[in-house]
This record gives sequence, C-alpha cells and structure tokens, in this order.
Amino acid sequence: MIQRNRSTAASGPGSRSRDGDELEGGALDLVPSATAVDRRADGRRYELEYDPSADPPSQAVVAAVAAFTETDPAALEPLHAAVDTDALDALFRPPTDAGRRVAFRYGGLEITVGSPGTVTVTETTVETDG
Repeated sequence: MIQRNRSTAASGPGSRSRDGDELEGGALDLVPSATAVDRRADGRRYELEYDPSADPPSQAVVAAVAAFTETDPAALEPLHAAVDTDALDALFRPPTDAGRRVAFRYGGLEITVGSPGTVTVTETTVETDG
C-alpha cells in the first residue's frame, strides 16, 4: 500500500500532490512540475511523478533521492558519477515511448526512470557470500 509521507513540507509552486496535499521537503523545489510523491509503508520505496516536458529526469532523480534520504540535494554525490545525465535527459526528452525505462544504482539506491515522468527510488539490500 502506498501512503503519503508528510515528514516535511514544500513551499514552492507546483509542490502539491494530485489531491492538493503538500509534498515532501525543499528537495522538490528542484522539480516544480512534481505532481505526486508516494512512499511505501515499509519506507523502502519512493516514487516521484513529474512533467518531463517541464523538468529533466536528471533533476527529478536528484530531487527524489534527496527527499527519500532526507538529504540536501547539494550534499548528494554528483549524479553524473552514476549515469550519463545528458544521455538520460535526451532519452526521456518528449515525445517518448510510454514504456521506456532505465534502471541504475546511485548512492546505494536502485533508481528507475520511466516514461512518462516517473522516478522510483528503492532501497537495496546488499547480500554477501558467507
């Protein structure tokens, strides 16, 4: 079940869910077109919906990871260390196929960018051999 998380409040325009509720944190000021933020009840998955014609996916990834980890976006590892941000932005530049998806690891998290306009952040568990 997906539940809204209200741990922090956003203050900028475009920082509201589809229901008009305030979205999480100042990190989402990076993505003014954000329309929904959902966090799984177990706290291991987070989803951000945004308008890809207004905001690049690389910016949405940084905002989603910062909100999920409750970290200032400027304190995160540069996204370009994990993925070619220019290629990511070009791949999802509108118009795109509705089924397009890219997954990669960033900051110890599994990131999935999908079209049209979704970023999913999933906490991963690392399994080690005996």
